[in-house]
Amino acid sequence: MRDDILEGLKLAVSKGETLQNAMMSFYNSGYPKEEIEEARQKYYSHIEYRKTHHPMEYPNCGSVFKNIFNKNQIEKVFSVFPETKELSENKWYGKVSIGYLIKKLGFSGFKIGQAQVSEKHNNFIINLGNEKFLDVY
Repeated sequence: MRDDILEGLKLAVSKGETLQNAMMSFYNSGYPKEEIEEARQKYYSHIEYRKTHHPMEYPNCGSVFKNIFNKNQIEKVFSVFPETKELSENKWYGKVSIGYLIKKLGFSGFKIGQAQVSEKHNNFIINLGNEKFLDVY
């Protein structure tokens, strides 16, 4: 699948265009129908992934914490949590998932006021009430 088609579809939809119209633009520009259809399927699979893995049922500030990319920091994580080495190499594309570490450290579900670390995806802070940015920051 061509990433440029998928990215083009996502951009068009983010600007308010319907997915169908965005696909038509690609058809009219001469892109192969099969590649456009494949990009559409991938687009919908991304949406399904978010629905099942991200806490979309609550107001949230999205993915909050940065994964660890720095080699020295990664090695320090490996020394404390040896199982992360295999995960880093086979699942996390060479980085360390901060969401995994948040859960491992016992902060999944941690709550201050009505702001809570999501149990569904530990890299999200969800709003269970009327918390404001400054309450979380």
